[in-house]
Amino acid sequence: MKITAVKLQVLELPVRMARALGDLTGPMSPVPEPLRVKFIREFVDTPPKTRVTLLRIQTDQGVEGLCTGADPGMVALLRSDLVGADPQQHGYIYQKLLWAVRFKHFHINGLAPFDNALWDLRAKLAGMPLHRFLGSVKERVPCYLSAPHYPTSEESVEEAVSAQGRGYLGYKLHAFFGWQKDIEVCRRVREAVGPDFYLMQDAAETYNYPEALKVGRALEELKFHWLEEPLRD
Repeated sequence: MKITAVKLQVLELPVRMARALGDLTGPMSPVPEPLRVKFIREFVDTPPKTRVTLLRIQTDQGVEGLCTGADPGMVALLRSDLVGADPQQHGYIYQKLLWAVRFKHFHINGLAPFDNALWDLRAKLAGMPLHRFLGSVKERVPCYLSAPHYPTSEESVEEAVSAQGRGYLGYKLHAFFGWQKDIEVCRRVREAVGPDFYLMQDAAETYNYPEALKVGRALEELKFHWLEEPLRD
């Protein structure tokens, strides 16, 4: 068996709205905060889109391995090192790719999509789902829904209730209104879903230390499961 092609497919997908503190779809605006300057991206009227790259490692037997998130520059650099190789010699290929990027201006994390795609390919050759090929223990795993920052608390409440109704274990907010309003939004979501549904808040580094303590104590009273990334690293 040989790898015959390494392709990168670029998909452009619509998203419901801009994700604050990340997307490049809207202008930056300051967060209402009296003690320091913080910014989020404004929401735009036209539906924003996001691009997803899909790596496809194809073989002469018609089986291909897939993974999202590959860098186009890495694909261009490593394509010739993959084509012609036996995908079942996974460890050998990975060592080859490690040496291929040495002294190049690429981070080693850029190899992850190639490694993942090879795992996917080998699982397909074995006729098994990837989790089974890796030696899974469970047939089912609990999942939570991770939400973007919504401009209103009503939207967070609506989606949390929807997630609960669809069978998710929990719901994670990204509330970036300033610590006081963040607590209020979290309180409204807790009231909507009841005491037993898992809730989390991801602050994405928007608090200082005193604010993080206040929010953390409030979320403890609201029985939130965790407070994620409250401080700047």
